[in-house]
Amino acid sequence: MDVKFLFLIPTLNSSVNLKNLLNSLRCQTYQNWRILFVDGNSKTKHQKWLEKTCSKDNRLSWVKQEGRKGIYPAMNYGFKEVKNNEWLLFWGSDDYATNKNMLERLKNKIIKLNKNEKKIEIIFAKASYINDKKRIVRSSKFNFIFNYKFSLFLGNCPPHQATLLGPRAIKLVNNFSNNYFLASDLDYFCRLSLHKSLNFYFYDSDIVYMGIGGISQRKNKERFIEVLNIYRKYFGFLFFMPYILRYLLRFYSLIINFRLW
Repeated sequence: MDVKFLFLIPTLNSSVNLKNLLNSLRCQTYQNWRILFVDGNSKTKHQKWLEKTCSKDNRLSWVKQEGRKGIYPAMNYGFKEVKNNEWLLFWGSDDYATNKNMLERLKNKIIKLNKNEKKIEIIFAKASYINDKKRIVRSSKFNFIFNYKFSLFLGNCPPHQATLLGPRAIKLVNNFSNNYFLASDLDYFCRLSLHKSLNFYFYDSDIVYMGIGGISQRKNKERFIEVLNIYRKYFGFLFFMPYILRYLLRFYSLIINFRLW
């Protein structure tokens, strides 16, 4: 089985951070991957860097983002460009792989899982937020309890950077909604829960380190409102349960990691 990976990376004047991401993939023991950079109207210097970098490696390509700007419209390019045999991942410019064996292990796991009759279509792995000193500030993973939708109801949400979407999952839900600027990934995962035939696997290892201070973390008020509206859409009058539990879980994660420092 030929396992391939496509990384969709939105960029905006972020060439300095992208060097860490590229180095972490180029040193992988498994090299069957490619990257599509989607640039959101960066300055000429950054676009020239993208053009030069991509010209030196045929696994790299980039496009200028057309139409509506923002992280999620940029990420939607991944659904358009992914090939039938690729697993799709969405990373940010300041994200990078946790170790050089990360893709090798994922590839082996996918091959092993798909030997069974029950084909796996989505893999939820773990991720960690790190600060400028390379210390883990908060861990992020999807805590599966009873079933997928019930887990979402309990305030759990997969980190989209640590989620691998297989071909069938991509066909069933193939876009991030333009109705949300900061929490469209939560809406995407809730829409996946409407397809009960999808098979999930929970991979209990970190695959990506994520930088802190992104736009969704700076605009907290707007994000809280979007999250509230999404939970109301999918859980009706019980929306307050996942909403409260979501932030209790995040606070608990911060406390745990603070104790480990």
